[in-house]
Amino acid sequence: MCLSNFRTHNKQYLFGSIVDGKITLNNAGEMVKKQWYYLSDRFTHIELPGFIVMPNHIHGIINIVGVPLVGTRNNKHTQTG
Repeated sequence: MCLSNFRTHNKQYLFGSIVDGKITLNNAGEMVKKQWYYLSDRFTHIELPGFIVMPNHIHGIINIVGVPLVGTRNNKHTQTG
């Protein structure tokens, strides 16, 4: 599982604003949201159980499934000689 938290430069409100206590995404925020959901189409070994676009950052959870962890593969080396 990978927890992501990406902030904008100087915490600028690049993805939208908060209006009456609700997040209102602008075009950039909608683009980020669309691309997030597109990730699972591009990468078949991930699940995206949680995600939110905030005005100045995003939070997301990426589960990597069905792929062996680094160093867990059975590497059989044969010697010839």
